[in-house]
Amino acid sequence: RFRTTKRSYVRLLRLFGCHISIFNIGFYTTSFNRIFYQIGRKYPRLWKIWFTIGIFVAFITAICACIVLIFLPLKYVYELQQPIVSMTQNLTNRNIVMENERDKLSIQPIIPGVNVPLEQLGHFFLALVLCTIFHELGHAIAASAEHVHVNGCGYFVFIVYPGAYVDLNQEKIQMITAYRQLRIYCAGVFHNMVLVLIAVIFLLINPFIINHFYIEAATVYRVSKDSPIYNLLPVHSTIQYVDGCNVNTSNDWYQCLRLIKDRHPQQNNGYCLTQAEIQFPSNHIGMKYILI
Repeated sequence: RFRTTKRSYVRLLRLFGCHISIFNIGFYTTSFNRIFYQIGRKYPRLWKIWFTIGIFVAFITAICACIVLIFLPLKYVYELQQPIVSMTQNLTNRNIVMENERDKLSIQPIIPGVNVPLEQLGHFFLALVLCTIFHELGHAIAASAEHVHVNGCGYFVFIVYPGAYVDLNQEKIQMITAYRQLRIYCAGVFHNMVLVLIAVIFLLINPFIINHFYIEAATVYRVSKDSPIYNLLPVHSTIQYVDGCNVNTSNDWYQCLRLIKDRHPQQNNGYCLTQAEIQFPSNHIGMKYILI
C-alpha cells in the first residue's frame, strides 16, 4: 500500500513537473516553448537591435555595480577611522553628551521580518516574482531570436525567495558567435532595467492618475489606547478641522500643526480636547477633531 501511494505521488509530481526538496519547491514545464519561439522569430531584426542595446546597458550597469561595490566598503572603513562627533543636549540634566555617528552601508540584505515588515511580505514576494519572470523572459526571447532552442523553463521558491530559470540548448549556444551569446546572456539584466524604468515612470505619473479616482484628505490612522476619546474617535475618520484650522489635504494637516505650535509655544505634549467636546457623539468628533 505504501509503494502504491508512493508511485501515485511520484507520478503526480512528474505530471505537473514539480520537484520538492528541503525548503525548496520547483516546477518545470515545456508549455511555453512554442510561445517563446513565436515571439522571438516574429520580428528577428527588431529583436537583434533590441538585445544589442541590452549588451551596452548591461555593460554600463556592470561597471556601475563594480564601482559601488568598491566605493562603499572604502567609504565605510574611512568613516570608521574618522567618526563624526555630534553634540546632543540631554533634556533632563542639560548635560552635553558626545555621540559617534557612523553611516551604514547602502547595500543591505533583504530579510523578511527584519528589514522588511511581515505585512509587506506579499508585496515583496510579488515584486520578486515579476522581476524573475521578466528577467527569464528576456533570456528566452533572445535565445529564440538567435535560433537557440529553449528546452523548457521553470520556477522555484526557496524558503520565501522565488526564482526562475530557462533551460537552453547549451550545444547550440556554443556554436554561435560570442556576440550573439552576449545578446542572450545580457537580455535578463536588460529586461530588469527596462522594468525598473517602467516602474519609475509609473511612480511619477501615479499621483496624476490617482487624482482622477480619489480625493486627498487627512484621516485618523490610529488613536492611542490611553486617550480619553479612544472609544469615541473611529479609525479612518476624516479630519476636517484641527483647533479651528481647516484641513483639506495632507499639506494642510502639517500646516495646521505648525500654526498651533506657533500659537502655543510652551505646550509640547500635544493638544487636548475639553471635557464638553469629549461628550459629543463619536461621529461628530471623528469628523472635526483629533487628539494628538
